[in-house]
Amino acid sequence: MKPTNPAKINLHNIKRFIQGYWRYLLFKFSVDGKDLNLLSKYKQEQFKWRLRVMNPECLNNKKCVICGCETPYLQMSDEACEGSCYPAFMSKEEWKDFKKENQITI
Repeated sequence: MKPTNPAKINLHNIKRFIQGYWRYLLFKFSVDGKDLNLLSKYKQEQFKWRLRVMNPECLNNKKCVICGCETPYLQMSDEACEGSCYPAFMSKEEWKDFKKENQITI
C-alpha cells in the first residue's frame, strides 16, 4: 500500500528515525536481556501502549499507511502519530497522569 503522505528525507525525519531506531534497540535489550534498564520503564510502557492503539494496518504492513515510515521504530520517536493514533511521548509525570485518567494498564 502506498503511503498517503510520504515522509520527506530531511534532518527532522532523519532525527526521528535515529531516535526511534535507537530507542527500539534499547527496548529490545531491556526486554530480551532480562530488563537491563537501558530504557526507562515509562518509555517502555508508552511504546507498548502505542503498539496497542495504533492502526492495525500499519502494524501488519510494518509501515505507516500515512508516511511510509517503518514500524515499530516510528512508535519510539517523540512525535505524535500523524494519523492521530497516539499523542507525543510524555514525560514520566505526564504518562503517570495519562494512564490514570484513561485507565491504562500495561
